[in-house]
Amino acid sequence: MLGSVRAASEQLMEQIDIRTGNLFKTPSIVTKIMEVARMRHRFRIGDIINLTHGNRSTLKFHLRKLVESRKLIRRGQGAGIYYEILI
Repeated sequence: MLGSVRAASEQLMEQIDIRTGNLFKTPSIVTKIMEVARMRHRFRIGDIINLTHGNRSTLKFHLRKLVESRKLIRRGQGAGIYYEILI
């Protein structure tokens, strides 16, 4: 039981960090990605590159981490891949 409470509290703290833009735990690029996700709800990697002026491989790395942590969902295949927010 303690493990599930700890996991839930860690997940909540991550959500708070992303929403408040806490730069001590969340990289600024992740905050920008989540802002775009909230604005658009559905977006592609090209949208993120144009709006943040970030490096493609860095953005892909952070998108993959956001998908793994279940904050975003990845849909489609190949050039048709797009992301949607889950929070």
